[in-house]
Amino acid sequence: MKMKCPMACIGIAALLVVGVACGGSESGDEASATSDTALQSAPAQTQIQPQTAPAPSSAVQIASPDSAPVLSAGSMTARALNADELFASAHLIVVATINSVLEEKQIGGYGPDGQLMPAEDGGIPVTDFDVSVETVVKDDGTVGDGESFVLRMHGHAASDPSVGSSALFELPKVGGRLLFALGRNPDGTFGSGPEGLLDISGSIVTYADGQPFAAQTSPDQLIEDIRGFAVEFAALSEQTVTSHSATSGADGGMDEDEFLILLTRQDLAMLMSSQVALVTETMDMKEMAAGVDATQLETIKSWFWLALTEFGVDRGLSFAVMDFDSEDAALAQYDKITGAESGLFAMTPPIGNASAHLDVNAGGIGGMLAFVAGDKLVTMHTAQSEELLPLVSLNTIEALAKTVESRF
Repeated sequence: MKMKCPMACIGIAALLVVGVACGGSESGDEASATSDTALQSAPAQTQIQPQTAPAPSSAVQIASPDSAPVLSAGSMTARALNADELFASAHLIVVATINSVLEEKQIGGYGPDGQLMPAEDGGIPVTDFDVSVETVVKDDGTVGDGESFVLRMHGHAASDPSVGSSALFELPKVGGRLLFALGRNPDGTFGSGPEGLLDISGSIVTYADGQPFAAQTSPDQLIEDIRGFAVEFAALSEQTVTSHSATSGADGGMDEDEFLILLTRQDLAMLMSSQVALVTETMDMKEMAAGVDATQLETIKSWFWLALTEFGVDRGLSFAVMDFDSEDAALAQYDKITGAESGLFAMTPPIGNASAHLDVNAGGIGGMLAFVAGDKLVTMHTAQSEELLPLVSLNTIEALAKTVESRF
């Protein structure tokens, strides 16, 4: 499994700031041209990676018309084409058996506390199943071998004609033993459409509704591959910091440890509509920029950059903090990067002393935001392969920026 666009695009975007910080020199112009070329030639995936299996309240998700995945009639979520995509799409993957139907009901979505809201105007028809786990293949820390969980799926089995049935796809049968690739709902139940239910009873894996699984593989091989990705992800998650310097506090600026507590994976995960596995990479940008022209960094005490990237998917969030020797220097740099040519719009009220943002959603860039807080300049933006949606919306970037500002 390879990290393609996020590391390249986010890294290039971070390096672009070197040109700005260095006063827009010729080397900065060359960096800008290189960036444009790299963004245009960044390797594109041929398929849209599937979103985390949806809760029933968000069951209808439309894939990009430029992609060519097999679509589920039930949830319009792209079906995984191989073990790589299946792993990336789910919180929990288990071999399990459906024991019984617990309840068929109408729900009104989920409230701020994660609990179900009362159904209005008919609500959303869902069926809750009791499912017994045989083997956990991808662990989310909530369910173990031999335990059970509640599977919530869109539609009813039509036992009560007054509440309707699922005309979109056939619900699984009691007694069915399947491989489940599931998303976690806010109330602790799990959800999926037919894209998360795979038949492993034969020599070749298929989806439970009869659709072929694009990767012609045996059940044992698929499970082995998913477990391999789980081990790889765990190893990446345990890595601390990839940096060119242990600290950068010698000049009295923020050091690396202080930078890393400003924005964490947990901060991002709490604001995302669906939880995904995130991998981090950190870099000492001041040390890297010093290799270009150290004299242009005299007012910068420290400068760190962080990438939060979705595991196995070409998209992520870039976050950087430049710690200057004065508030005037920080504001002067802010004015450079948010000038008229940047396209960024001033925010009212601002985050910190001044802030600006822009929803780009083109050329592999999603939302962008910059703000000044005292002698620190903070920049944040999302980057992704052009055929993918950004990891998070501009509204979420703004919420994260407020979190960062509150920690200074």
